[in-house]
Amino acid sequence: MEALLSSFIVSLAIFLILILVNTVLAYAVALHVEKNFDRKLMLRFLKTKIAPYLITWGIASIVLILISLGVRWAGYQIELGANVFSGIVSASSLFIITRIWGRIYDKLKKLGFDVKKIAGNIRKK
Repeated sequence: MEALLSSFIVSLAIFLILILVNTVLAYAVALHVEKNFDRKLMLRFLKTKIAPYLITWGIASIVLILISLGVRWAGYQIELGANVFSGIVSASSLFIITRIWGRIYDKLKKLGFDVKKIAGNIRKK
C-alpha cells in the first residue's frame, strides 16, 4: 500500500513541476517568438490539453488505492496486488509525463534551444 501511495505522490509532484515548466515555456514562446500573448488561449490549453490527463490519472489512481484498501480491509494480504497497482499508476504516469515532456521539447525548439546538443553535452559529463 505504501508503494502505491508513494507512486501517487511522486507522480503528482512530477506532473505539477512539468506543468509549471510547460506553462512558463508557453509564456516565453508567446512573448518572444510569436510576439503575441493571449491569456484565453493559455487557459484553454490547460483546460483541454493538460486537465483531462490529470483528471483521468487522478481518478484511476484513487480507484486503485480504494480497491487496495478495500481488499486489505477484507483481511487479504495483497502485497503482489499492491505492486501491480503501483505499476499501473507508474505506467499511466509515464504516459502523461511523456506527453508533457514532448510539449516542453517543442517549446524549447521554438525558443531556439538545441535540445539534442544540450542532452549530448550532459551525457558526456
